[in-house]
Amino acid sequence: MGSKNFAESRLLGEMFAQLLEARTDLAVERRLGLAGTQVCFEALRTGAIDLYPEYTGTGLASVLGEPPPDGGGAGAGAPPPPPWA
Repeated sequence: MGSKNFAESRLLGEMFAQLLEARTDLAVERRLGLAGTQVCFEALRTGAIDLYPEYTGTGLASVLGEPPPDGGGAGAGAPPPPPWA
């Protein structure tokens, strides 16, 4: 199990590892905090890790080189704030 080098990714990686260990007979080797997307994906591609948490948008843009489906950036498609905000 790999992860990127920020708290949310490490937490998700640890959660995935614990779930796999609790629900299977697998012993999970953890490689948490590797680096960013490119390092983690290269580790996945070469078999150094089998899994790491990734945001769908990051996977599309950074790994596959695809634009987001709506073509927007952060907050695209989000509802407007309430009038009292």
